[in-house]
Amino acid sequence: MRIRKPRSDLSESQRRKAEKLYTDYGDFVYRVALGLLEDRFLAEDACQEAFVRVIGNIDRIDESSVNSTRKYLEIAGRNAAIDILRSRGRLDSHEQSADDSEADFPEPGPGPSEILLTRELIEYIKQAVKELKPIYQDAFLLRSAYGHSLEETAGILGISPSAAEKRYFRAKKQIMKRLEEYKND
Repeated sequence: MRIRKPRSDLSESQRRKAEKLYTDYGDFVYRVALGLLEDRFLAEDACQEAFVRVIGNIDRIDESSVNSTRKYLEIAGRNAAIDILRSRGRLDSHEQSADDSEADFPEPGPGPSEILLTRELIEYIKQAVKELKPIYQDAFLLRSAYGHSLEETAGILGISPSAAEKRYFRAKKQIMKRLEEYKND
């Protein structure tokens, strides 16, 4: 796997933010990667690659939301590890879909959606997102919860924009199916 160098065109505040993220979450991202790779050297490579990807989107990270930042970095670490597994031919469909971790979702902010949706429906949607396969959940969360563009999502996940779009579309389709079931109950 080719490890990219971090961007050198970062401002001083971006550099400080990246260093703080690495200091605060480096061990966490390493453990996420280690859990998939089961090799500490490969996990270190995956951790480095995850932070290179994160640095590419450093301005979009809101450090004030610990749960969102943690989930975002978990996704980046897991996908960097998956890329290593894929490049070594060690990834099977079970490894891609196995995810026992509880997903942390940002709480919806006040606004029209909170006024229109009941708390029960919000919980139902959260549960539908949690039940998605991780590859679809990651694409959905990056696009919907974190507001990343298709290209940014593809970069974070280490896939092509068309693959990111397909994953996002499939996630939305599965969630919409669940909402239809909810509506018909």
